[in-house]
Amino acid sequence: MDCNHGIYYTYSDDEGLTWYNNAGNLVADTRKGEVLSVETPGLEAVHVPTTLRPSNVSHNSVIDTKTGDYHLLLSHNTSSEGPARVHHYVGDISGKWQKRVSGFTASNVTLTFLGDRLFAFAGRENAAIYYSDRADNFTEWHEVEMPNVDSKFGKIEGGYITWDLSLLSQGIASIIWQHAPASNGKPSPIYVYDFELGKSETDK
Repeated sequence: MDCNHGIYYTYSDDEGLTWYNNAGNLVADTRKGEVLSVETPGLEAVHVPTTLRPSNVSHNSVIDTKTGDYHLLLSHNTSSEGPARVHHYVGDISGKWQKRVSGFTASNVTLTFLGDRLFAFAGRENAAIYYSDRADNFTEWHEVEMPNVDSKFGKIEGGYITWDLSLLSQGIASIIWQHAPASNGKPSPIYVYDFELGKSETDK
């Protein structure tokens, strides 16, 4: 049964004492013992029906510190019978939201800014890097070509893949790749690769 639905949004400007919804209305005052839940009225900022099958492991978000815009990536179907695509939702400081459909699919995406470039690092089962630019208002996504990692493994896929972006400011993204075990319960090796983004990807 599909049960994921909607994009819910709240914010606090007093370190979590009071909470407001997308329309700016007070929805919880923790000093009065009030809490937030999925049943709190007025929290859904964008309606995404269950029939589009939004993924609960694909969403990731980041705030553009230059504009205050809230960027969120969420994978769901384009229609009830359509294919899954990563959808780029942008909420501005006035509370208005825009939806843009990317041309790629991915799960476990980590979203982060590097200068005026917005990067999406996809992991879990397949490693991939996508980016968009402020120059075109982040409307177009481009894929970074991944190199063959070595003679033994042509691609980074299968098993479980995560990213370490602690050195991204230096143009380096590290991939942590745990290979699939030969059988359930068996140990499997973990490989770490440092991927150096070229100047063309980071010069923004």
